[in-house]
This record gives sequence, C-alpha cells and structure tokens, in this order.
Amino acid sequence: MAIVLLGLAIRLYGVNMPLVESHQVRQAQTAMMARNLFDDNMDIFHTRLDYFGNVPGYIIMEFPLMHGIAALLYYLFGVHETIGRLVNVSFSIGAMFLMFGLARQFLPVVGAFAALALYAFSPMNIFFSRAFMPEASMMFFIVGAIYFFLKWLDRQTLLLYSTAIIFAAFACLTKPTAAILFVPILTAWFLKYRWTLFRRSEFWLYMLLATVPLIFWGAYANYFNAMQSYIPSGFGGNWLELIKSRGITNHWFDPAFYVFVGGSIILILLTPLGFAGTAIGVFICTGDRCRILYLWLGAIIVYFFVFSGANAGHIYYHLPLLPLAAIFFGFAVEWLLHKKDFLKEIFKRKSIVWLGSGLLLAIFISYGIGYYKYFQYMYSNRMPYVLEVSEIIKKLAPPNLVVVLNQPGAEPTVFSYYSQSKVFFFRPLLEYDSIADIEYLRTQGATTYVALDTKYGSGVHETQKNKLFWQYLNKKYKLVMLTSHYMVVDLKDGGRK
Repeated sequence: MAIVLLGLAIRLYGVNMPLVESHQVRQAQTAMMARNLFDDNMDIFHTRLDYFGNVPGYIIMEFPLMHGIAALLYYLFGVHETIGRLVNVSFSIGAMFLMFGLARQFLPVVGAFAALALYAFSPMNIFFSRAFMPEASMMFFIVGAIYFFLKWLDRQTLLLYSTAIIFAAFACLTKPTAAILFVPILTAWFLKYRWTLFRRSEFWLYMLLATVPLIFWGAYANYFNAMQSYIPSGFGGNWLELIKSRGITNHWFDPAFYVFVGGSIILILLTPLGFAGTAIGVFICTGDRCRILYLWLGAIIVYFFVFSGANAGHIYYHLPLLPLAAIFFGFAVEWLLHKKDFLKEIFKRKSIVWLGSGLLLAIFISYGIGYYKYFQYMYSNRMPYVLEVSEIIKKLAPPNLVVVLNQPGAEPTVFSYYSQSKVFFFRPLLEYDSIADIEYLRTQGATTYVALDTKYGSGVHETQKNKLFWQYLNKKYKLVMLTSHYMVVDLKDGGRK
C-alpha cells in the first residue's frame, strides 16, 4: 500500500494541467473524441476528430473505452480534460495491484514488492499513467489478462475464466499491439496440457471470445475509414498499411533505431538500475514458469523489431516490456537477498561499505537529476500560446467555425481541441499559391486565418516573410489580433471593415 499510495501521489501532482506537454497530439486526439462522444450522445461507432477541415470528421481508431468512460463522467462533472487524466490514473492504480498479483505468480513476496516498485516508479509509466491516452487502460488490461489467466490455470473457476477472457478482449480492443499478451498465456497453457491443449473446448472458446471483438472492430474500422475520403492514408490504426508503408526491415540496419529504443528503455522505461536488475534477472531466473517469461521476452523482442520500429518516435510503444522486466527485476532482488554470506563479508570490510555508500548516494543523486530532467522535458509547454489564442477564437465565432491554421512544427490537434474549431492546416510557402489557396479554403467554409508560434517555429514569421501574401491579408481582410507570437485574421465575407 505504501508503494501504491506513493505512486498515486506522484501521478496526481499537476493532474489538472492542459494538454500542451509531450505527446500533446495524441492526447488531444483522445480528448477530442471523448468530448465529441459526449456531444453525440455516446455514439461509439461514429467517433469524430475536428481537424480534417470543414467535414464531419468521422474516423474509427482504437475502441474508445477510456474515451467513453471520460465522456460518461462529463455528464456528471462537465467537460474537463482533468477527468480523462484521472480515469487513467485510476487504471494505473488498478494495474499496480494486478502487477503485484502477477509478480506473485513467479516470485516470493519480497521479489514481488521489488517488481511492483519498478513498475510503479518507471518514469515513462508515470507520464503515460496521467496522460489523456489509452496506454494506462491498455497496461491495466494486459497485466490483468495474464494475471487472471494464470490464477485460472491453478484454480479453475468460471469467474476467473470469464474475467481472463474479458481482460484479454479489452486489452486488444484498447490497443491491437496488446495481443502480445497471448504469448505468455498460450505458453503457460501449453506447458500444463501439452498437445492435448488443442483438443480442449475451453481453449477454443477462450481464443474465440478474446480475439473476435478485435477482429470485428478492426474490420469495421478499415471499412468505415475507407469510406471517408478526407482521412489520410495509414491514419486511424491500419497496422498492415502502416507496416507496409514504412517497411518491416528498414529500421533494422539503422543505428539511430537502436540508440533511440535502447536509450528509451534503459533511461526512461526501466532506469539504469532497473535495467541492470532486469538483465541479471534474465540470467538467474529459475523455476518451471521461467519458460513462460523467456518466450514472453522473445515475443517482446519481435514486437520491437516489427511494431515499435514502425513507430520508433512514439516511446509509449515500449510500455508492454515493463511488466515482464519488473518480474525479472524481482528475481534479481531475490537473488541478491539470498547472498547472505556475500553481504556479511562485504560489511566486514569498512572501506567497501564506504565505497558502496558513496556509490549509492551517487546513484540517488543521478536518479534525482534524471527524473527532474525527464519530467521537465516531458511537461515543457510545446504550445505556449494555444490557450490564449483559443479563447480569442471562441469569442470571435460560435463553436465549429473553420480556421486556416499556420502552426509550424506541430499538428493542429491541440489548437482544434481548445478552440473548438474545425481546422485546415496551412503553410504559406509560395506567394501566389498561398493567395490562391486561402481563397479556395474560404470557398470550403474557412472563416478565420490564425498564425501561431510554437516551440518548433513561428507562424507569424512565416506569414510575414511571405510579403505578397501578408500584404494581401492586410488589404482585403480584417486583422483581429496581432502580437509578436500570434495573429488572427477575419476571413468572413465583407472584406476589410
């Protein structure tokens, strides 16, 4: 409980901050879908995003589970992204309890505590446990699916069997990549029944009920999205298309892939101490159930090369490694604690004790600096003016006005979410084309032009350096607001007032 409560306290700090930190695009997507579900009377089969221009914006991505829970809570508490963050914090706390139970399937109690601690205090897990994204719910269902299944293998009751199926089905619906959970499950099942497993009705029923929801949802998503001409190719979770477009092996020979993924795992997901313990645990794991862990590890490695490679810039695809690594870490802690003679000999040598104490102090200091730098980076404001400009836009016109947005280096998702507007993304690069483009977008319903500075570049500078385009806007349309960081131009009929 001390570990869980400390983990909860860390996750609640600053839980009401806006969605302008790292992975703000994915967070705003999820928050936008949740708000639109609330506005559309919980129609989960027609979820919407608002930044494809002046179109309805219907698109199907992962099954909107946590989006829907947040939307239902909006009926009680109003629309606030803090609610979505708290939903994920709740999933994360549930996952901690399940993580301890799963670790106890392989480890004595002290090792299970160590596994829980690594899981609870992983910097990456902390961030995504409070982000408005499906990752926390995915981890909850992955850990729960494996835990309840292993419990059912030992004590076969209908309740445990049904719960294991439900958790596996929801894990895959939440994120298709969660299907990796079937590797440890099928391994454990096969180790118990060998080849007779395939003659057991409960096996086929489990596989049917756990996978059919994902198959149906994936088929529906591909069919529905193909009917929407405004959806970009590969957008919306079409994994086969994504892998085909980026290639399965292209990143295998790219040193940057190994540097990024390795650095992400060692420094952010597990921390150096956790990684060292995990590596030791891999080599000293003992017991029949270690075969489950080794095959699980093999599946994770394949997962990284196939799926994580295609999404190497998104570190949240590394999260499924965490529960397995935590269990291996627990084995390392148990192994160290049983080296009593070795530890006694160490403490007899005072010079080694002082050296070890200094090393531990250095580790704690480095971890403190590492955590601080990581969270400082992850929670830095990528969109420093988006909230201010969004309030101006909402006062300018009612919700769902159509905005032409010039916002360098960042997608229009966060602006669209906070301004409650539909967005055409715009970059004024060629002078005459820019004038023609802005007039064409006006015929498509655009009512406002917004140039906005971000952490990555200046929309105001991009607009003003295109002199003909900037003169055209000034001459023909009303300049509502101009600062050194953003501008708002009224494009509605009537010209300059």
